[in-house]
Amino acid sequence: MNAQVLVFFSKIKGAGAELVYDEMVILAVIKLLSVQEKKFLFSLVLNKVKTERITFDLGGLEVLEMVRKENGYYTLDERLRGILLNIFTKKGKYVILEETEALHQVEEDKTYSRALFKSISNGAEHTVISKLMVNKDLIKNREITHKGFNFLLSTRKSQLWTLILAHIDEVSANSAKGSEVFELLCLCEILSKNLQREYLITEAGHKTQILAVFKSLGILSQAGSRVAFKKNFELLFDESYGQMNLLILESNFRMYIYGQNELNIFITSLFTHKVREFPNLVISTLNEESLKKAFVLGITSKQVIEYLSANSFYQVNANVLEQIEHWEKRRKRIDTWGAYLFNNFLNFKDFLKVETFCDEQTLKYESYKDQRVVVVDVKDYESVKNFIKANIK
Repeated sequence: MNAQVLVFFSKIKGAGAELVYDEMVILAVIKLLSVQEKKFLFSLVLNKVKTERITFDLGGLEVLEMVRKENGYYTLDERLRGILLNIFTKKGKYVILEETEALHQVEEDKTYSRALFKSISNGAEHTVISKLMVNKDLIKNREITHKGFNFLLSTRKSQLWTLILAHIDEVSANSAKGSEVFELLCLCEILSKNLQREYLITEAGHKTQILAVFKSLGILSQAGSRVAFKKNFELLFDESYGQMNLLILESNFRMYIYGQNELNIFITSLFTHKVREFPNLVISTLNEESLKKAFVLGITSKQVIEYLSANSFYQVNANVLEQIEHWEKRRKRIDTWGAYLFNNFLNFKDFLKVETFCDEQTLKYESYKDQRVVVVDVKDYESVKNFIKANIK
C-alpha cells in the first residue's frame, strides 16, 4: 500500500474511535484498499479466515485495527461488521456535498501540472500548492529543495497524497481543536463520492478548506455551489490510472520525451543532458555525468529507475537499469571533501618535504607522486601554505 495512504490511515486512527467507525470514513477506507484487501475484508463479513492463508500485507486494515487475530484466525470487528451491512443497504449520508441527479462528462485536467511547474520554476508564493510545498519543506526561499526533487520523481498518487496530508497537518497546527477531525471527515466524504455525479456544497461545506485544496490539485471543478470531479480523482486510489507513457529510453541511453508538458521536461532534465528540442519532442542522453548531477540533488538510482519504468512506452532495457545502479555504486565508493591542491613543485625533494610535513602534523591529505601533487583539507590550507613559504625556495 502507498506509504502516504498509510499515514492518512494513521491520522484517522489517532483522531479516535468515533471517526474510525463513521460510515463515510469506512467507505473511503474500502475504496483505498488493494483488491486483495477488499476481498479479504468482505470474506470476513461472513466467515473468519485462517491466518496462514493470508500471504499479503494487511497494512491499512492493521493500522486501523479493523481486523484481529484470535486463535490462529483473522476475525472482523463486530461493530465494523454491522456498519458494513448498513453501508450497502441504505443511501449514504453526507455533510459537505449533497448528491444531485445530474451526471457529467469526466474530463482530463492539467491544473495540477501547471501549478506544480509554476511553483518550482517561479517560486510562486500565493498558490495553494506552493504553500503546501513550503510546509513540507519541498520549497525553501523560493528554491526547490533536495526533498522537493525527490517529491517530483515520486508517482502522481504519492504527490497528491503528500500535498493533501500537508494541508491536514497545517489545519492541525493552526486551527482550533477539533478542526483536524472535521477536515479528515470532509476528506473521507470526498473520497467516498462518485466520479460521474455532480454535487451541491452544503452550508457545512463552506466551512472546510479541503474543497479549495482539491480544486487547486485539479481533482474537482466548481461552478457556484456545484462541484464535479475530474479524472485526477481516480489517481487517489489507483496508481496506474491515466498513466502517461511519455518517453522512450533506448539501449544506447538516448531518450525521447514526447509532448509539451513543461513539468515532465523539467523532471527528465534532472538526470539527463538535453541534445535537441523540437515541437512536441525533446531528445536527451542519460550518462554517468548527468546522473552525478541528480545524485548531488539527493536523487537515488532507485527513484530514477522507478520514474523511467512508470513513464516509458516500452519496458526499459534491463542492462540500462543495471548501469544506472552501477553508476550510483561507483559514486558511493568515491570519498569527496573540500580541499586545496598544491602542485608545480620544482623537484621531487620539495614534494617530499610537503608530504612529510603533512604526515608529521597528522593532516588530512592525499598525495600523488607521479604528478607531484598534494591535496590537503580546507582547514589545513594556511598551515601548509606557510610551511611552503618558509621551507621551499
